[in-house]
Amino acid sequence: MTQVQETIATYGAAWNETDHEARLALLAKVWSAESRYVDPRVSVTGPEELSDYISAVQSAMPGARLVLTGEAEEHHAFVRFHWALVDAAGTTLLPGVDFVTLAEDGRLTQVVGFFDQA
Repeated sequence: MTQVQETIATYGAAWNETDHEARLALLAKVWSAESRYVDPRVSVTGPEELSDYISAVQSAMPGARLVLTGEAEEHHAFVRFHWALVDAAGTTLLPGVDFVTLAEDGRLTQVVGFFDQA
């Protein structure tokens, strides 16, 4: 597994972690204080704000989890990966794609998420 694949896997694991402190520990590996996440519903900066948003998503969709679908694609300092938010039975609730900008150290500096259906 490449460094980028590991980074994206760790980021995905943070979306599935329900414990705030454990989620922050995962985000600390791949996120900086200045990193930004945006999707059609929110724009947040830093690991605390992202963790709070993840918690809100988990509360709105109990039992749902994020599944990475396919390999992340990388060129230069950019990455694209597809994902699906699935329920406990594995039924897709919301598919999407994220576009990522990487810092020189390999951490995520910006994640722009798009939903494939509203």
